Amino acid sequence: MTGVDIVISAVATAMPIGGNRPDKVDYEGTINLAKAAKAAGVQRFVIITSSVSGKRGGIMNFIGGDVLVWKGKAEEALVASGVPYVVVGPARINDDAGGEKQINVMPRKQYQSGMMITHADLASVVIAVAGLPAATNRSFSVSNGEGGADAVWQQKLASMRLK
Repeated sequence: MTGVDIVISAVATAMPIGGNRPDKVDYEGTINLAKAAKAAGVQRFVIITSSVSGKRGGIMNFIGGDVLVWKGKAEEALVASGVPYVVVGPARINDDAGGEKQINVMPRKQYQSGMMITHADLASVVIAVAGLPAATNRSFSVSNGEGGADAVWQQKLASMRLK
């Protein structure tokens, strides 16, 4: 990572068993990446996890090898690593067109089941927080709203207490 200023991690396992299970990919992978980032002096580590990371029980954990539990542990490990971080917890991600709906950033406790966000809008948020000093050492959820696209989310992100 020599010369790297910002790391964006979007790792996620699709296998609940074997060497690519969530404890190996989501958790240990994040620990290893955070150690390398710290050693290289990375200025910010942005991780994309889930709005419900850390949650126990439920169908996602049942079929996914406790994937949400391991994502939560990965977040905790990143925070404890000492690397400046941003934790982005997207709502359920869909393939709808981006840039058409309002983007909402919110404290994670305000996330509600059924919220969605497009891949493109999630990417816009991740790129924005990668370069936004006010986002450092913050965790938040992100979803699409009902209204048309606007830039209010950027102002809200810059001024909101999101931890």
